[in-house]
Amino acid sequence: MKFSYNWLNSFFKEDLPAPEILAEKLMMHFFEVEKVEKMGDDHLLDIDILPNRAYDCFCHIGVAREIGAIFDFQIELPDIKIKRNSRKSEDFVNFKIKDKEICSRYTLRIIEGVSVEKKTPKYIKKRLKVCGLQSVNNIVDITNYVMLETGQPLHAFDGEKINGNEIEIRRAKKGEKIETLDGKNYDLDKTMPIIADKKGPIGIAGIKGGSGPEVDESTNLLFIEAANFDPKTIRKASKKLKLRTDASSRFEHGIDPELTVKASDRAVSLIQKHAGGKEAKDFPDSYSKRNEKKVLNLSVEKTNSLLGTSLKITEIESILKRLNFKVERGNDIKVRVPIFRNDIEIEEDLIEEVGRIHGYENIESKSPKVTITSPEINSELFWEDKVREILKEHGYAESYNYSFINEKLKKIFNLDHPVEMENPVSKEHKYLRPTLFPRLLENINKNKDLENSLRIFEIGKIFKGKDKEEKKKLSAVRNDADFRTLKGDIDCVLEGLGIGKVQYTAMNKDDDLWTFEAASVKLKDSYIGKVGKISPQILEKLKIEEEVFAFELDMDKLIQAASDKSQYKKISKFPAAIKDISVLVPENLNYEEFVSVVENAGGELLVDVDLFDLYQGEKISKKKKNFGVRLFFQAEDRTLSKEEINKLLKKIISTVEEKSGWEVRKK
Repeated sequence: MKFSYNWLNSFFKEDLPAPEILAEKLMMHFFEVEKVEKMGDDHLLDIDILPNRAYDCFCHIGVAREIGAIFDFQIELPDIKIKRNSRKSEDFVNFKIKDKEICSRYTLRIIEGVSVEKKTPKYIKKRLKVCGLQSVNNIVDITNYVMLETGQPLHAFDGEKINGNEIEIRRAKKGEKIETLDGKNYDLDKTMPIIADKKGPIGIAGIKGGSGPEVDESTNLLFIEAANFDPKTIRKASKKLKLRTDASSRFEHGIDPELTVKASDRAVSLIQKHAGGKEAKDFPDSYSKRNEKKVLNLSVEKTNSLLGTSLKITEIESILKRLNFKVERGNDIKVRVPIFRNDIEIEEDLIEEVGRIHGYENIESKSPKVTITSPEINSELFWEDKVREILKEHGYAESYNYSFINEKLKKIFNLDHPVEMENPVSKEHKYLRPTLFPRLLENINKNKDLENSLRIFEIGKIFKGKDKEEKKKLSAVRNDADFRTLKGDIDCVLEGLGIGKVQYTAMNKDDDLWTFEAASVKLKDSYIGKVGKISPQILEKLKIEEEVFAFELDMDKLIQAASDKSQYKKISKFPAAIKDISVLVPENLNYEEFVSVVENAGGELLVDVDLFDLYQGEKISKKKKNFGVRLFFQAEDRTLSKEEINKLLKKIISTVEEKSGWEVRKK
């Protein structure tokens, strides 16, 4: 917004600093000055007034108040002298606010005997020019001048051109039109606020006057309108009409209702000084909605704490007084906020004002003092991230799939009674997923042409049963592995979570997803997941040609069992000897029982038994299954000899074969 340097200077006895220096000060304590430009013997200051201060700073007096507070100068407002005659306002006009929602205050000043001339005092014309306004005549120029000075838009009517000597403030009627002062015609609707006489609209309220009662050189009876219109109503009408003016821009942001009398007093005084005339004995002034004065308490301790200062109470009071706040001292400072500062709502607003005028450059820079405490660990997120880290290190890519499946996937995976959505977004999102595998295998299918070796995992919720029970699962699929490799991946995950040994037991063949080359995973007799080969029939329906192995683990149970405590065990410096055996056992035999027999037979030198193959199928009896295990022999104090190893292996084989229905397969 444009401001005249000379005009601002006229409000003080003291001389203001040079325009450039003043601009720097305003930027430090007020708002950014976008431009300083010399114009004749004056300077233009283009100040970026932000919306929260439009209420009081869209005018020279408002900015002068800020300058006075910054430099501790006393502002001096112009003298006002008004001459009145003996006639009452009702002898000239009556007015009525029909819609008080659009107009909270309306003041009308009546001046008789004015002389309208195109000649305007030079100081007024110069200041208007600096602010970007052209001279029209002495009356219009004075109303514009007062608007720029006080922030209150004014409008002048020729009183003798008002039909029926009545003025109404109302909304337009259907079909009403108006020709404005610039000769343009506008169609009005029922939402638009207007000023009207007996015949119809004579002005678009708060936006632009009509050409009917325009002031010209023949005008003798002058009406000066000063009103306070509703910001929302003006903004909507201005936008609809595509008509924005200096007046509408001010009304849109809101204006202090106390200004109508103050600004019209100033206008009447200037008009009488430069155009003659006398005002009626009284003036109509309708004020329906008064603003309440705000009183806030300001704590000195809180002020210094927030600002990082050590200001005394007297210094804080001095700053507030310079800003036209009234203060009373008690336990805290009681602050009475002037009506024109509607941006001040809470104590922190006052503290900001104190800091702004004191000068942020005067506040010592200090590093904040805070107590650093370790945040509480979210175990669920911690261990999930740990799992992600482990699997990514093993070449897996994480997938984030929708929690829904469609009818096609339901049939392919033979899913019984999945949870159906009441209002699905699309057919693709008809059911909540009861397992993560349908979408993971789709990932394999969609990416198989891009990458030969695919390893994909997902951590997500599944939904089962009528109660829509939610469980979090970890599922992974690979097209480049076998059963033993997947089992190794599981062991790496469990080791990373600090979970001890798990048991791999034969899986009951009640799930169409898996082949017989699959196993259940148990931790301390508690089922935690599955691992194995995906059924070729399902892969065929998904158009996946290569073999796919997969595993699924209960993430909730893994998190419960996870531990970050490690126990040190000395690693033997001597090499281990490895032997593989394949054992046919009854189909109902638990793997844990089998391992227990092998470990007891092997003794302390058998340090690990690793299941690398589990088979049930056509090549062996239907009542049998095959455990392929790898035996690790190692001593802490020596390298085991061939004789020792063979002796231990024979003992294990003989112990196994003593069991009914157990048979060690020979090559």
